[in-house]
Amino acid sequence: FFSDHSIEQTPVFNASVVGNLVIARTKSRALELKEHDIPSQESTSEIVERIARIRDLSPKLGTDEHRLRLEDYANEIKNSIDSSFALLNSYQCEKSVSSVMSINKVYSAFKRPIVKFVKQKQLQSIHDIRQIEEKAAASNWLYTFSPFTSSPVTYEYEVGQSDSWPNSYVQVDIRSDGILLNATMFFYLMPLQISACVLCGLCVSSNPVTEASSFLSNSFGQLFLDFSTEAPSKLQSFVQNSISRFNEIYTERTETRLKYLESELKNLK
Repeated sequence: FFSDHSIEQTPVFNASVVGNLVIARTKSRALELKEHDIPSQESTSEIVERIARIRDLSPKLGTDEHRLRLEDYANEIKNSIDSSFALLNSYQCEKSVSSVMSINKVYSAFKRPIVKFVKQKQLQSIHDIRQIEEKAAASNWLYTFSPFTSSPVTYEYEVGQSDSWPNSYVQVDIRSDGILLNATMFFYLMPLQISACVLCGLCVSSNPVTEASSFLSNSFGQLFLDFSTEAPSKLQSFVQNSISRFNEIYTERTETRLKYLESELKNLK
């Protein structure tokens, strides 16, 4: 006969015991996880209610109704610009407003602020809006062999839409008379998943003989819209406020331009 203390605990025996304990614990945890993963009836019904609220708020994505609403909103932007066009202060320079166009027509200067806004707000648009990172090819041995340097990175900004979606972009231009600056203001109706966002911004030229390509960050504005009956009036107010903001900024630029031109006149005396 052997006492309990005389049983030889070999490495194989110990490993078997430890292994059984690990398996038992793993099974226990797996059972606990499965219990937690099973949604309660209460949480399921809450999800169903949340889905129902979303479905009641807007037309379904990509339906004819959805596309028609977007088209109506874009036309409302154009109509609001037309009705307020006389208030746009161009200081007797030629001014014009485009038809509703594809966002593919947008100036390159406007692409970066649009993409940056979408990234900052973490928005998901139906349109193609993205930042493209491009690494330059290594031009010398430093980039190739040094662990402390890397190839320069440049960014391209893509803003576009397919022909299957309604046009979404309207542009207002002021053409220089050879004295004052060129200016371009844009309105972009960006469709999201269950709503839309209208963006507005302004570019000016550095002098009368160059295109408007310098984006003014203080001109950037946005309006988030649902598909309720109040949306058209919100669009009208947004356009009117944007034109007022344009007048302020363009007047400031005009005064700065005049001060310089007047300083040239003083040099002639």
